[in-house]
Amino acid sequence: MEASWSGNSRNSFTNLVAQETSSISPGWIAADFGNNKDAGNRVVIGTAANGSAIIGGHNHNLTQWQDLVLQPVKDEGNVGIGTTTPQSKLAVAGTITAQRVKVTATGWPDYVFHTNYQLPTLQEIKQYVNTHKHLPDIPAAAEVEKNGQDLGEMNKLLLQKVEELTLYIIQQQEQIAAMNERLKKIEKN
Repeated sequence: MEASWSGNSRNSFTNLVAQETSSISPGWIAADFGNNKDAGNRVVIGTAANGSAIIGGHNHNLTQWQDLVLQPVKDEGNVGIGTTTPQSKLAVAGTITAQRVKVTATGWPDYVFHTNYQLPTLQEIKQYVNTHKHLPDIPAAAEVEKNGQDLGEMNKLLLQKVEELTLYIIQQQEQIAAMNERLKKIEKN
C-alpha cells in the first residue's frame, strides 16, 4: 500500500491507494510514522482470514507486532467501542470477553480479622436485612441498576462479607465444641 502524506496541521494521510507490495499481504494497509521512514513503526489496518477487521501496531519490517495504544489527543477524550458517545476513558457497548481482568485496589478488607474490628451481631444483620432488604455496606439493587457497579469496590465488599461469615462460622464452631464438652460431662454423670 502506498499513501501520500499531507503536511497539514493534523498530520493526516490523504489519498490512500491500495497497492500490493512484497512486504505486506493483500488486503492490508501499513502506514509509516515518524521522521525516519526506514526505522519507524507502522500502523497496520487489514482484514483477518475470518473477515474480522484488525488494527495494530507493527515494526517497520512487519515482522513483529507492537503495542497498540488508543489515546485521545492530549488525554482529553474517551474511546468508545460500539458507542459514539463514550462517557469514560474506555466505554464498551456490549460484552467484554477476557481470560483475565486485573483491577487495582487499595483498602483490602483484612481489617475484618483485626482484634479491634466490631463484627456486627447476627441479630443486627437480621434487623438491617429486614429493614433495607440487602446486606449492610452492599448497594441496593436499585442503586446498581441506576449507577452500575465498580468491580474493584464490589469485590472488596464481597470479600469483607466472606471474611465476616468466616468469623461467624468460627464463633459457631467454638460454641458447638463447648456444648459438646458440656454434653459429654452431663452424659458421664
